[in-house]
This record gives sequence, structure tokens and C-alpha cells, in this order.
Amino acid sequence: MNTKEIEMKKMLIQMGVSPELKGYHYLAEAITMQRDRFDEGKVVKPCMEVYADIAKAHNDTASRVERAMRHAIERAFSHYNEALEDLFHALIDLDSGKVSNSCFICTMAEHFAFQKGARKNGIDR
Repeated sequence: MNTKEIEMKKMLIQMGVSPELKGYHYLAEAITMQRDRFDEGKVVKPCMEVYADIAKAHNDTASRVERAMRHAIERAFSHYNEALEDLFHALIDLDSGKVSNSCFICTMAEHFAFQKGARKNGIDR
């Protein structure tokens, strides 16, 4: 596991996403997939494609992958968390009190892609 993956997983845990959940591992994989696409200058994949890719890799179904991720995100958003508030404050749906899977994955991927770019350019975040 490289440093970027360790940082990302630590942040997921700080946000309240439990490593005991299957969704934690699926989210980590989805965020890494999307971050790598940002790093390569490619457009991110639609979430349905990400679910299908992860499902195929884990011999699961796309709907179960989506549900596991949703469950992990809901668990994290079920309690106030400063790490969540810092990253998602303007994106949280006022009715549900959380963000969509797609929003969560893309925001996290973008955060880590920009963080890497900032370090590469000598900017400390």
C-alpha cells in the first residue's frame, strides 16, 4: 500500500467510515480509481461503471457494491464529524443530511488528486 492509499484510508476512518464494512473497501477502491483518472487527465467514470468494475474484481454485483458504499457513507454521516463537514459542507443534501455516492467518491478523488498536484508544485496544504 502506498502513501496516497494510506492517507486516503486514514481520512475515511476519520470521517467515520469503518474498515469493518465492505463498503469501506469498495469506497477506497472507487476513490483510487477516480483519483488515478484525474491524475491521468481523464474524465471520471460514471458511478455505474465504477460499481461494475469493482463488482467484477470482487465477484459481486454492481447493485451490492453500490449498496455497500451507500451504507458506509450513511454510517459516516449519521453522526456529526468535523472531517466530513470540512470537505463536504456545501455539498450535503439538506433533506437527507448526506451526499450521494457519486459526490462522495468524486470529491474525495479530487481532494487527493489536487493534494498530490499541490505537493508536486511546492504548495503545502
